[in-house]
Amino acid sequence: VQGTSIKKFGALAGRHVDPQVWDALKVVRKPWANTDSEALNGLVRGYTKMLGLWKIGKTAYNPATHFNNLMGNTTLSMLTGEATPAYLMRGIGEFRKAKRGGSAVIDEARAAGLSLDREAHLGITTGTDPRTGWMKFADWYTSNAIVRAYQHEDSIFKLASYMKNRAEGLNPRDSVKKTHEVFFDYSDVPRGVQVVRDTYSPFFTYTYKYAQLAAKIATEK
Repeated sequence: VQGTSIKKFGALAGRHVDPQVWDALKVVRKPWANTDSEALNGLVRGYTKMLGLWKIGKTAYNPATHFNNLMGNTTLSMLTGEATPAYLMRGIGEFRKAKRGGSAVIDEARAAGLSLDREAHLGITTGTDPRTGWMKFADWYTSNAIVRAYQHEDSIFKLASYMKNRAEGLNPRDSVKKTHEVFFDYSDVPRGVQVVRDTYSPFFTYTYKYAQLAAKIATEK
């Protein structure tokens, strides 16, 4: 922190962290939520959390969005050749393994940075027990069977793409990079896109990512 001996990221300064930890840090370290005014910081953080709750309501709790999400991922798979039916079935199998006790494939993918079942980009930060009042409700609202189903709809396609890329000889990091070109990591966007997403257009990240992918498909096809 400028003018003090306090490091910007505290004990984590200069260290490598898990990709999921980095996503969370990017959420809480947004410059427009870390000004010299604590009152303004509190207002902005409260707003982004409420925006995140609203976005979950518009996506995970909307049946039409589930259908559009699956159809969109299927269309992208057909256009790019990623996440073939065979690898989708294998991906489902790996998630079943993880539920029963563990999946080496999923562990490797997460460690390499694959964005599986993450919602850090929404600005939601859930806490640990004990939690009371509306925060306890917010934790349930952002993490229940409906929300997890919505997250899995993306995660299965991402894992299938990752497994396909690994089978074709790419290392874990490059496999993640190629997967995220098609099945997006919504937390990985420039600061300008974050500003637009947090203010004028809450779902602008998808437009930004899809425009890049569409341009790439058009030039390559």
